[in-house]
Amino acid sequence: MNLDFLNDLANHIEKNEGVKNFLNELQNFLSNIKIDNNGINGAEPNLLDKIKSTRNVSLISENQINNQKDEILQNYSREELSKEPIYFIADRIGNDYRIEKYDNGGRENMRLAKNDLPEEAKVNTIIRENEGKYIVDQEATSYILEQIEENANQILDEQDAKLQAYRQEGHLYTITEDMNGRIFLWDLTEKPETEIEEIDFPNELRASVSEGTTLLYENGRYTIKEDF
Repeated sequence: MNLDFLNDLANHIEKNEGVKNFLNELQNFLSNIKIDNNGINGAEPNLLDKIKSTRNVSLISENQINNQKDEILQNYSREELSKEPIYFIADRIGNDYRIEKYDNGGRENMRLAKNDLPEEAKVNTIIRENEGKYIVDQEATSYILEQIEENANQILDEQDAKLQAYRQEGHLYTITEDMNGRIFLWDLTEKPETEIEEIDFPNELRASVSEGTTLLYENGRYTIKEDF
């Protein structure tokens, strides 16, 4: 391809704010969806993905939210007057759905093809069996999702408060672990018993730090302490 053409196109985009804004919006959209051999899966984010789209979630909080979700669904199945199992559509995998079956407090994982489910069935909905067919239970879905969201927000509020208390003005921190982009810090100044995952670690520092890097927390931000 002609290099002059590419340069002209780049200059045109740079001068045209409308085109530039559209491309920026398109880039943001594409970065938030998942594409695999089965097509675009971002149209049906699972419950945890939806929560993560609005709030940062630590690994501990993620596990707590999943455990709370299980407990809510198990309790609901125990209290179900009809004593019939309920099915929670947890994820979409290509043309199949991963289903969590709750029956009188127990849980079983299963997989169903999209064609086996009603058209309105999607990830994060409750379905039931009725005369050999699956139907969506909208009332149960609304109730369950409301309970899960309420519990998740409580967990994340506690997470954020704990993290804010861990950040201390003028303290030094060391990176104890960098696990798949998750940064864990230990307070070198106070030397507490536990480390903590810094879910709001600045992106501009990520390429410059590694395990063992020392940081200074000052004026509400982390900087690398080169001379420590």
